Amino acid sequence: MGYKKYSNTSGAWEVIQQIKDGKLTGNTAYRELVTIKNEWSGTSLSDEAEYMIDTMFSEYK
Repeated sequence: MGYKKYSNTSGAWEVIQQIKDGKLTGNTAYRELVTIKNEWSGTSLSDEAEYMIDTMFSEYK
């Protein structure tokens, strides 16, 4: 399976909340969302990360 930066969903959801709260912004937030999207593919966590990328960080694509 390999290394995951976010080995559990609670840590990944926490990062998503920090982005929503404005604590993580810009390119850093975008990179974290891409990591979450890729590591948790096929889950609601991935879906949320992809939605946020598309709506909040589309300029970084």
